[in-house]
Amino acid sequence: MKIDHNKIENLLNEIHKTDYYIMPFADNFNSNIEYKLYENHIEIMIEEFGLINHFKTKHSTLYLTKFGRNVIVNYGGWLKYLEYETKVQNRVESKAKYDLKISKYLSKTRFWPLIISALSLLLTIWNIWYKSEKVEPKHKIELKASEKQIQELKRHNTKNQIDSLKK
Repeated sequence: MKIDHNKIENLLNEIHKTDYYIMPFADNFNSNIEYKLYENHIEIMIEEFGLINHFKTKHSTLYLTKFGRNVIVNYGGWLKYLEYETKVQNRVESKAKYDLKISKYLSKTRFWPLIISALSLLLTIWNIWYKSEKVEPKHKIELKASEKQIQELKRHNTKNQIDSLKK
């Protein structure tokens, strides 16, 4: 039997208006089929959706469950709740599609990140080794500096000696 969500919305609002909803008798309906549809929707609301429940002692007295009250208060009714659930389901499906595409791509290119990382490591090691060879140790730099100073002093001293001889 097809579920009429508008009927569920109306029943949920009726039950929400009262603290305890008492189901009408079969005599209050125009036909027996209409009463059976009503009972069927009540059963669906109790067993499948968990929106309402009945007392164990009085099956004809209904009340909203926590979930039913949540649907009314937070979503504004059953139909709006169904719209929200449809949007959530669409998002979940689109996320699953994107996850599938990403995992497909990763399965095809799983070694590229490894190769790029290995090349980066090799380049870094080579760069450090090349620069360490090019840069001389500090004591060699100091020796070269002192040798240059000695040569400058010699040149300077020879110029001074030549100048002193000229005088």
